[in-house]
Amino acid sequence: MEAVARRAGVGKPTVYRNWPSREALAMAALMQPGAPMTDVAPSASALADLARQLANVARVFARPRGRNALLMVASSDPGSELAKAFRNQVMQSSRDEGRGLILRAQAEELLKPDLAMETALDMIYGPVFFRLLMGHGVVDDAFVAALLRQVIDGLGVGSMGP
Repeated sequence: MEAVARRAGVGKPTVYRNWPSREALAMAALMQPGAPMTDVAPSASALADLARQLANVARVFARPRGRNALLMVASSDPGSELAKAFRNQVMQSSRDEGRGLILRAQAEELLKPDLAMETALDMIYGPVFFRLLMGHGVVDDAFVAALLRQVIDGLGVGSMGP
């Protein structure tokens, strides 16, 4: 943290105001370059926006820098500061944006009003990270579209039988 502060020409407290730990700073440095992962500009369709946001997340982690960050976190202790930084800075922001898009889709009556939000978010984001970690299949726009279509068919209004 001292070296970062010195190189940036600021005091250590300034660095700590932005990143509470060296792990949070490292995660921010790993994830910063490249296209933004979230902040999809709203369109007329919440589900189309969700598809674009999920595709952005997949693209970020399919790149070498994103894969390296993901593999570092996967190989670390889940309670480590690095894992916490990843969950707080990367996963939570993606899920928060996804939550907002799901709520918007519910308001548009495109999704069930009573779905279990955290489970729905796991269903949407989990397969992307699983595939990236296991490496058993590509994570491209076609996969993301098929994944979201499959999940939405299960969450959509009237799509499930008894």
